[in-house]
Amino acid sequence: MSSRLGNGYYKLKRDGKYAIIDSKPSPITPFQYDTVDDFDDNGLCKVRIDDRYGLVNKQGVEQVSVVYENISKKGRLYEVKQKGEVFIIDEFGNRQPESNE
Repeated sequence: MSSRLGNGYYKLKRDGKYAIIDSKPSPITPFQYDTVDDFDDNGLCKVRIDDRYGLVNKQGVEQVSVVYENISKKGRLYEVKQKGEVFIIDEFGNRQPESNE
């Protein structure tokens, strides 16, 4: 069974794991993810393996490694939690300075 992720991409489930495929249909990622969310406006989708999250781009590359306890989109950036610490990263996984807003 497949579900649309947007912009010609789909998630496909086999043996309890998801992969991302394109409209051809060609595989973009292997069947390794427990969950796959829709692509966001940065061109990334949140994925989960076991209890860890990361971000995959439309080429199937884990642009942000699957190491975080949580990831939430905050504007163009992401709020993540790792080892109990919450901080902000950009779409490449680079930690961003604290803002005083």
